[in-house]
Amino acid sequence: MALTYRACSVDACDNKHDSHGYCSPHRNKFRRHGSAYGPYKPKRMAQPCVVEGCERKARSFGSCETHAKWRKRTGNPSVKPERIIYRRPSVKNKQSKYKYVWIKNHPILDDGNYMEHRVVMAEHLGRKLYDNENVHHKNGDREDNRIENLELWIVWQPAGQRVKDKVEWAKELLKRYEPEFLTEGA
Repeated sequence: MALTYRACSVDACDNKHDSHGYCSPHRNKFRRHGSAYGPYKPKRMAQPCVVEGCERKARSFGSCETHAKWRKRTGNPSVKPERIIYRRPSVKNKQSKYKYVWIKNHPILDDGNYMEHRVVMAEHLGRKLYDNENVHHKNGDREDNRIENLELWIVWQPAGQRVKDKVEWAKELLKRYEPEFLTEGA
């Protein structure tokens, strides 16, 4: 048994009737333009980006999203902007006073942007800092990164208060920072 439905009242349209005698596309056309009839206008086809060699679709001012961003930064969609190194986000509307340095081909640290006081401490220790280690400025001046003004702090402790857990944590702490204390007789 074949299903029957009311067809759209527009001639040559075989779509299913939705409301007011029209199918959904013709009803929308009627609501927007006051008439469901008239020539069919195909949607505008997206043009390719104006930058030579780019085959992505144009979004803004004839450019794809990437080249529109380049135009915004440099004024020309074909010119890639230099990499911007941002300062640490401000805290309560006060600018951070930590100094940042760009590290490349460093014997200890990976390439990247680091806070200068952490680099000074890593070079002093001869190793990377652990995630749970902080570098404290003794005199409170964040711009004074002399090793005499810096000290290493850790923010690491076990989750529980059981003696067994604390003893295990103390052993790990000694193994990391003072391994000679773990030898017999010490």
